[in-house]
Amino acid sequence: MKRFIFGLVMGLAVMAGWSCAAPLVEQRPDVPKILTTLQGDINKAAKVIEPSLVYAEIGSGRNVAGMTGLVISSSGEILLPVYLKQDSYDRVEVWLNDNEYEAKLVQSDERLRVSIMKIQTEAPLTPVNFADAYVVQIGQFVLGAVNGGKSNDFKLLVDVGFVRGRNDDGDFDQIQCPGLTSNQGAVMLTLDGKVIAVQLRGSGTSEYSRSMPQNWVVSNEVQKGISKLMAKVTPKGEPAGSDEKEKGKPWLGFGWAPVNEDYAEMIGLPKKGIIVKYTVKNSPMEQAGMKDGDLIVEIDNKPLTKVGAKALESQFVKYIDPEVGKEINLKVLRGADVIPIKVKFAKKPEPKEFRTDDIGVTVQGITDVDYYERGLFIREGVIVNNVLPGSPAGVFSGRRPLVNRDDVIVELNKTPIKTLDDFIKVVETIRRDKVAVVLIKTSSGISTSFTALNLKGKK
Repeated sequence: MKRFIFGLVMGLAVMAGWSCAAPLVEQRPDVPKILTTLQGDINKAAKVIEPSLVYAEIGSGRNVAGMTGLVISSSGEILLPVYLKQDSYDRVEVWLNDNEYEAKLVQSDERLRVSIMKIQTEAPLTPVNFADAYVVQIGQFVLGAVNGGKSNDFKLLVDVGFVRGRNDDGDFDQIQCPGLTSNQGAVMLTLDGKVIAVQLRGSGTSEYSRSMPQNWVVSNEVQKGISKLMAKVTPKGEPAGSDEKEKGKPWLGFGWAPVNEDYAEMIGLPKKGIIVKYTVKNSPMEQAGMKDGDLIVEIDNKPLTKVGAKALESQFVKYIDPEVGKEINLKVLRGADVIPIKVKFAKKPEPKEFRTDDIGVTVQGITDVDYYERGLFIREGVIVNNVLPGSPAGVFSGRRPLVNRDDVIVELNKTPIKTLDDFIKVVETIRRDKVAVVLIKTSSGISTSFTALNLKGKK
């Protein structure tokens, strides 16, 4: 921290005209005055942003996750930096100006990893103001801000920093803002209190992902996500009708990665391309003719030009801009051949789920999509999509419940489970025979474990 403060003072001194070539006595800047001015700007920015940052806690059984949320409308919509589904939590509580509110989920975005919650208040709220992140300059001072939560009486916490660099896309490449950069929901501000980036931990999915270093997402991208979600919310703050839900998640059905530059050079491929790792059977990509090992070098007549894996990944996602029904044209290299491929984004398949409160899990069968995207090692069994807090499966053993999301159940009550139908039949037998304790065998990665669940102890 001392080095950071020294660097900050030296930077201010240089900006003020302190030259080592001139007499120090005559050119020395008034550092105390500069710092006093900066402190005044920080105080003003803090007053602007403080009414727009809330503290939220998401509870699931004994698990509680705290984070900063952003007020995005005067009528009570709150943006939380986490993807939620209706059955993935027990409660969401929000604190604003020492007042506690119960929040209701109205929309969520799995790709951006955000959710919009609704709270009921008598007075209008103060939404955040966003600034254009792409006009921020290298060397410009920024603030990091979070709601300090219960331990800090819900007061605002701020830290000062500056932009050290940008990549070719205009996203912040290097940020010097110590202390708050890892806080989920933290915001980055200009000195007039406008948001230029939000900390969205874990943003992105396996098929499409675009985020800044340290998981900062620029305000321009956040605003796009908010606009799409808010378009699905009725004036009463309720989710839109089923016609909106029918659109689904955009999906092409393939795995990809920026080509390894050393590998590309060794076999004579361009270093600026996206290599196809796999295609899912019957997916849009497979049906369009894409094959494993193909190299994508151009999207809609726009060549991939970035150097470096992260920059190339960011450019690719920006160019394809996923949306159900959208058609894109790809230029693909397959050996010495150049192949044009036209493909349309489809709605991602939604597998059949089965929920059993007896055990306390929601499960689904294993599809090709899940096998690749979740990085599974087996194709038989059922995947746990959710664990009901307080249920037999949700009982904690140490810091983790007995059964966890993404576990694969391969045996239940000493009966092998290969499909969802197998699981349902065993659950029906357990209910009929009023079994008190069941043995469950789960697979997680390359590990396998056995757990005894006390069904009579379920809540």
